[in-house]
Amino acid sequence: MIYLAGHIVPISSIIDDILIRYLKNKNFQDIIAFDNDIEKYSNPRNGLLLPFTYHKCYDKNYFNFDEKGKINILKKGDHENLFSKFGIDSNAKLNINLDDEIISFINERNEIYKRNN
Repeated sequence: MIYLAGHIVPISSIIDDILIRYLKNKNFQDIIAFDNDIEKYSNPRNGLLLPFTYHKCYDKNYFNFDEKGKINILKKGDHENLFSKFGIDSNAKLNINLDDEIISFINERNEIYKRNN
């Protein structure tokens, strides 16, 4: 099985958000915030190692994880067939120690995707 490492809170979404704020406000403080955010989100605790198919579906926000690490399917219908085709178990759970730091990244990612969808 092929595994891919990825961010829980994608750095690209943080970069986009900060650049949009900077271009809108022309506020140098946004650039300082950018440096702080990059450091925060580059933290290895903001990472998961997922099987390839899980990773791709996670990036497309077909599912997310809750605070207990359980998969929540977000897009029903055709994607459910995709899950069964690629062997993605909708009852799967992350097999890692979910400390407060990881849970905060999970919650933040879920909030970002709620706002954008």
